[in-house]
This record gives sequence, structure tokens and C-alpha cells, in this order.
Amino acid sequence: AAIGATRSATGIRKIVATKRHVEDGEPPHTDVSIFAHGFQHAAPPPAVAPPRLMAFVPITDAARARAFYEGVLGLEFVSEDWFALAMRAGATTVRMPKMTDYTPVPHTILGWEVADIEASVRDLAAKGVTFLRYDSMEQDELGIWHVPGGTGKVAWFNDPDGNNLSLSSSS
Repeated sequence: AAIGATRSATGIRKIVATKRHVEDGEPPHTDVSIFAHGFQHAAPPPAVAPPRLMAFVPITDAARARAFYEGVLGLEFVSEDWFALAMRAGATTVRMPKMTDYTPVPHTILGWEVADIEASVRDLAAKGVTFLRYDSMEQDELGIWHVPGGTGKVAWFNDPDGNNLSLSSSS
């Protein structure tokens, strides 16, 4: 880390601490910028940026989950250990902890934004995926809900453990 000080035209002394991160070819960035005089200060960068996102999806049967996520959804198998199955979707790792007793939550826990939701729904339906229908939402013949105002579309389905997953697209 390097620490330096500068004085502005108004005489306010600015103390800047920098730390260089050269992981994955990323340029150096300023971690902290604090004014020693006055109330003005810059917030540090987010603590979780720019590292990659990791998702977690509980499962009860690793072989069944791998068959679904790899064979049906097309995720890439990464590893399996005594605790979890790990898959990859693009740059995102999806870690699937093995649970002995698990009750799925009633909302979406993992979703994909797709360019052509109708084609994606048809493709998954042909592979045996059943899309969910909700009484409180008007969905089309494929099970796709059109967001009011025409800003997007969403279709929901469950994995073998009952986890609610979704496909969405922007209109």
C-alpha cells in the first residue's frame, strides 16, 4: 500500500491510500480517499467488487442434481466433495451444498437472463422441464409471464429438489 497527501487549491489536505491489485489483469485502484479537513470524503469501492459472483443452491441428491444441472440446463461440472457439488454457469460458480433435510423456499433462488425466452422455454420443455403456473399471474401458453408495461418476461420452473428457478428476458 502507498500513502500520499495532496493539497487542493482551497488548502484542503487530501490523504489518499492506495493498494494495487493485479489479479486477473485488473488495473490498480484507489481503496480509500479521505479529506483530512472538512466533511467531504469519497467512499471506498464495494468490498465485493470486482471478484466473481458465487451462487448457492441446496440439494439432497448430488447425482440427481448433477444430471439436471449439467444434462438439462447445460452447466459445466467443476467438482464434488463430501460437502457440495460445484457447477459453473459462465463465470459464475454454483455451489450446491448437500443437505439431508431441506425444504425449498417459495421464491426464485437462481435465474438466467436469456436473449430469447420463448426458444429457451421450448428447449427446456423438450428436455422434460415443466414450467410453473401461478393463479395470480396471467401467463401465456408457454407459461411465460409478461411484466406489466412490457419491460420483461419471466418463466419459472423447479429443479429436482423443488428449488424455484427462472428464465427472464428484457423486452
